[in-house]
Amino acid sequence: MIYREVENPKCVFCVFATPLTGTEDMLCKKCGVVSENHVCKKFKYDVRKRKIHPKIRIETNRFHAEDFEI
Repeated sequence: MIYREVENPKCVFCVFATPLTGTEDMLCKKCGVVSENHVCKKFKYDVRKRKIHPKIRIETNRFHAEDFEI
């Protein structure tokens, strides 16, 4: 993802944007105050702004074969 085009560009992931506290708006150095879904021609992806959520692990040891019988 770092070396290819971003699938869903948004100001939330842009180098030039910073979030405004208390709102869902962003302060862009190029466009001023914009919504977090706004995209302009100056968009530049910042890898560090993406929040990666860990996968949820299922506890398979709790289940038995009888749990899946009809």
